[in-house]
Amino acid sequence: MTSRNLRNRDARPFSLVRPTAPGTPSGEPVGPTAAPEQQPAPLRTRYVRPRIRRRTATDQLAERVRRRLDDEVSIARWARPSVPVTERGDLPLREARRAERELDLPAGAAEVWRRARIAGLVEAHDGTARAAWRTTAWDRDPQAVLRAWSALFESWRALAEDHLEPGPLADELERHAPQLLAVLHLEAGPASVAGLLHLLHRCVEEQRPLGPDEHRRLPGLLDAFLDTLADIGAVQRSSHACPEGPSACPHCASDWLRCQWCATADRARLVELSSLGNWAVQAKLEEICAVAQTEGGHIEQSAVEMLTACVAYSPGPARAEYRAWLAARPVDRAVDELLAAAGGDSPLLRAMAFDALRMVGAPAVPGVRAAAAAGGVLRPHALLWLMSADGDDPDPAALDEADATVLWVDTAAALVDHADPHLLLAHLEQAPIAGPHDLFRAVAAGPHPRAAEVLAAIAAVHPDPAAARSARKAAWRTS
Repeated sequence: MTSRNLRNRDARPFSLVRPTAPGTPSGEPVGPTAAPEQQPAPLRTRYVRPRIRRRTATDQLAERVRRRLDDEVSIARWARPSVPVTERGDLPLREARRAERELDLPAGAAEVWRRARIAGLVEAHDGTARAAWRTTAWDRDPQAVLRAWSALFESWRALAEDHLEPGPLADELERHAPQLLAVLHLEAGPASVAGLLHLLHRCVEEQRPLGPDEHRRLPGLLDAFLDTLADIGAVQRSSHACPEGPSACPHCASDWLRCQWCATADRARLVELSSLGNWAVQAKLEEICAVAQTEGGHIEQSAVEMLTACVAYSPGPARAEYRAWLAARPVDRAVDELLAAAGGDSPLLRAMAFDALRMVGAPAVPGVRAAAAAGGVLRPHALLWLMSADGDDPDPAALDEADATVLWVDTAAALVDHADPHLLLAHLEQAPIAGPHDLFRAVAAGPHPRAAEVLAAIAAVHPDPAAARSARKAAWRTS
């Protein structure tokens, strides 16, 4: 019994009791009081190598454009929130002087503003101008930068209008400029100006014979073309001047090529594409070569023939045809042809022409704005196109009642030509004017040339005898 109790006592946990000092409670353990607090393990830090974004060729080209168009971007940002402009979108003299004073522009504010407008860095609306989207994205989007420079490159004739005498010879130069640029691109180095002049002579004379005066003027036109491209950084030229001065040299005054020194020096005058110029020409050649992948290849046809052929295509192949067709001709001529096609009788070709104009972008804005100001059937399409060009959604509800009615009639005419006439009943539900009688009166009073045909088609399919009779009366008044 005693031994069992001793074993039980020994089995209990043994603890030391700290001797108590006077004034302290008893029973405090002696020795280590508690386990030391465990320290957290040090965090392991891993070195993460920073990701370095490699500068692509696009970034390098965009950086060159930023340096070259620094004045144009400065004046576009200066225009915030808006500045008054003339009807053509140019700066008034007072505003130009203020810009020169505030920005210290060496080239003159009017010329810098014109280049900024052509590059799409500013946009004009109702007598005022403001910075465009490209200006907002200038520092972060290299594609926007290159598109701005491409607009300048493609609009070289507008930039050279002060140095390029208008006339049929200038039109010939514009028509054959893509061939000259392609030769420079394929040369992949310096080419002689005399060789380009010989090529231009041959290209023009294949179309028509040149007169003596045109022979004398053609070298000056080629020089103006090359100087304009050099100003925007597309080509690099060598300097040339007759030792006696072009005005003092009798041969230069009569026949530029008869001056032995000038002819010899002309063979030594070299011109070559810069990296920006090579990029732009390469992009154009790729667009032209894209015609090989299109459905039919209508690159040599007129705008009406190309659009008529694209009626049977789905949107993807049709837009490929648009791109190839646009790349094969100067921008100004392409815009004029598309607007002329849009002014025809076919409402479907009208819509397709404005769809093709969306691929042109900023260079088409003046022509489309002129079409909107002229009124008629093109006005609602032009207004919607301008909304899209400004970055807004082209909403027909934003049009006033007269323009919305013209657009409604144009869509109805397309249904009459290419769809079941009974679809006109569903189209009536989307009319901008409530009530068939008021709608028919507005259609009859409008400027659309096919209003009578649309009203007669509605009268033929409308189930309500009163509405059909009203449509016939309106068609009779229109005709």
